[in-house]
Amino acid sequence: ELENEMPRHQWALRSNCDLRRNLGLDVNLRYISQLAGLDVDGYAGLDARLQWQVRPEWQLSLVGRSLLQDDHLEFRKEAFINTQSNRVQRDVYLSSTWNFGPKLKH
Repeated sequence: ELENEMPRHQWALRSNCDLRRNLGLDVNLRYISQLAGLDVDGYAGLDARLQWQVRPEWQLSLVGRSLLQDDHLEFRKEAFINTQSNRVQRDVYLSSTWNFGPKLKH
């Protein structure tokens, strides 16, 4: 039955803000209720990114994904044809981006 394979409740809150002229914070909080027909528990997820614009062409970011728990199952292999079960793990990393393109004038 398809209705048991879809979450009954889901919501998301997102915030993107500039803390200072060259420092930004993005936060995404979401909730997905259980998928009863697929035996997948509900979960809440929190992703965050702290971004520092070091220079106009260089950006450093500290990113965290699925910060509320070590891991969670999003769906099972049996739910979809030719798919793998998807277990999402907590992930934290540092990203550096350098833009080699032409400088844009404002």
